[in-house]
Amino acid sequence: LQYRGSHKGCLMMRADAHYQQGLFDACKQTIAQIYRTFPDDKEASALYKRVKKVGKLRAKAEKLAKDNKVRQAVAEYKKIANMEDLGNKEVERETVRTLCTSCHQVEKWQEAVEWCTKGLGMEGEGDVGLLTALAESYLKLERLEEAEAEARKILGFQGNDRAAHTILQQVQKLRKL
Repeated sequence: LQYRGSHKGCLMMRADAHYQQGLFDACKQTIAQIYRTFPDDKEASALYKRVKKVGKLRAKAEKLAKDNKVRQAVAEYKKIANMEDLGNKEVERETVRTLCTSCHQVEKWQEAVEWCTKGLGMEGEGDVGLLTALAESYLKLERLEEAEAEARKILGFQGNDRAAHTILQQVQKLRKL
């Protein structure tokens, strides 16, 4: 009887590891193994529901983005980001990063600033892609000091970054007006 309990624990650890790696199908298969022995397991049921929900939302968002329906995709990604029991840092990081770039793409500048700032807090200040989206969003909001500061950060990491130089030129141009 003790073997069965430890076997279930190992399977749950494996299922959670699959979930953390974004291998949702493998996670579901491992949970199915748990169900064969423990059909009423609440922990496995909770993980299965979470995996199914995240997988479904993610697939829908990716399809919408692929079909160039970025605004609708943003709504789906927000649902993932706002899940309280997400429990997956990698999915959360990917989602926040996607929200940053997608909000920037659909010209929701204030939202882009919020998501990019959150993404930089998760990824670290050295993510040039997030810094660029943040600097451009600040520029569109005419928050010139912040745009310039972010562009200078980019240049600190990549001294000849074309986008950062363009942002700095636009800041100087807007200040002269």
